Amino acid sequence: MNGEAMPFSYCVSCFENAEQSVVDSIKAIIQDAVVLVPMLERLEKHNGQWKRKQIKLTPGYVMVYYYGHIPVERIISLSNVNRVLFYYEEKVTGDCHAQSKSYELIGEDRQFAEWIYKNNGVIGVSKAVMDNGSFFSVIEGPLKEFCGSIKRLDKHNRKALVRGLFNNNNYEFWMSFDWA
Repeated sequence: MNGEAMPFSYCVSCFENAEQSVVDSIKAIIQDAVVLVPMLERLEKHNGQWKRKQIKLTPGYVMVYYYGHIPVERIISLSNVNRVLFYYEEKVTGDCHAQSKSYELIGEDRQFAEWIYKNNGVIGVSKAVMDNGSFFSVIEGPLKEFCGSIKRLDKHNRKALVRGLFNNNNYEFWMSFDWA
């Protein structure tokens, strides 16, 4: 997926825990689309050892990447699908104002979708260093590419609370990092 032109990005809202069936249904309709359930890899300590675990980054959402327009009405009609996220675009022609729906993600939503796409749908563990005991620096991994802010840092448990914007809502989640 890396190194090529970015396809259009779309976001499908579905019932939680039905994400994989929605992915399969969309792939049956659009065979050459990339359809992902965004996952987040976390480090968790069990019996004194750090283990990796994957959880859903955005429960109830599926990302669709396609080099064209998706058949929105067919996707909305699928079982377990709530809606396809959209924006209203205002078009002005002379004295006429008209609104139309646009389903392609734009702005910060598109940046978020591209971040997921560039990481093949799995936001893995980043590497970080501590300079002089007080300056935290991410040196590689998805946290370095994140378009948001680090709100809080838990050095002992190797996680950072990050804040971003998606679908006009602030969201926060804990991302794991490993010390380099």
